[in-house]
Amino acid sequence: MAIDPAFGTSNFGTAKMYSESETLINNILTILFGKPGAYPTLPNLGMNVPKLLLNLYDDIDEETLKNELVENCSSFKDVVQNGEFDVIKTTLKDKHANEVPSILFKVPTKIKNVSRSLIIGISSSNKQIAYNFAWLDE
Repeated sequence: MAIDPAFGTSNFGTAKMYSESETLINNILTILFGKPGAYPTLPNLGMNVPKLLLNLYDDIDEETLKNELVENCSSFKDVVQNGEFDVIKTTLKDKHANEVPSILFKVPTKIKNVSRSLIIGISSSNKQIAYNFAWLDE
């Protein structure tokens, strides 16, 4: 996977570039938050997860979401491995200790011969969407 440019400059006054890991995170978030049809050249790209969390949480089928994630990530086959993708529907506590509907995504990756899993959590609270991510060493 290549690196992407960022809008801005580094501390040395040169164009800032995202690392391969940062580029992958941005691309996966684009898939998760994007709406199918938003990119005319890739009409099937996007999963629109916020809509699922806000409107259809009880109807979410984890296996269907997992298959859709695998299909959308096929464009990144050079860094996204064929390992154990996983999608978990759960509830997490927000900053006020209220349980909020959430979905966790596990994406197995290999960047520069290092295997790690990208874990992304997306949750909905009071019609607001929040997300966070972390790397899990294998």
